[in-house]
Amino acid sequence: EAGGPLGRRALLWHCFGGASAADAAAAALDPGLVEQGLGVMLRRTHEAVGHGFLTLAAALLPLLSPKNRPSDPQRCPAVFELLETALPEWASPMALQYEPGRLLELSPACSLIGPVNEAVGAWRRGDWEALGVGLASLLRATSARGCPRAAAAAPPRVSRAPGAEPGGGGPSR
Repeated sequence: EAGGPLGRRALLWHCFGGASAADAAAAALDPGLVEQGLGVMLRRTHEAVGHGFLTLAAALLPLLSPKNRPSDPQRCPAVFELLETALPEWASPMALQYEPGRLLELSPACSLIGPVNEAVGAWRRGDWEALGVGLASLLRATSARGCPRAAAAAPPRVSRAPGAEPGGGGPSR
């Protein structure tokens, strides 16, 4: 992350091979799918959050297409490694743990509430650049690169009676 936002933009520019390649990669993305994925997460149910991750994976999957990758396979392998690691987990969030306002994990002891809040907040403000930063944070956290793993076992989860409403905010608050 050295270099701040300008350094990150320059790195991504370099990763995708300059203006024409970056334009082609951006054109392959469907902003409507990104909005749909984040919007459905605001329903704050286990099923909606899972569907939101699936939709975000579909939105970002074109970045892994060979036509959107740099011709030099050694150019920015970490960016593509993040996508290759996180997108399958988003597409099939089998280990999703979600309790509105308390818990959002795709892997044990790796909270995604912060990165999801960051992405949703940017989207709600209409700040597409900050949304990209938020999605990158979410990719890093999902791939465990940005998630500090707990050394000890995760604290026990509070059980609720079926149908009981949890308190607190949600991943979008």
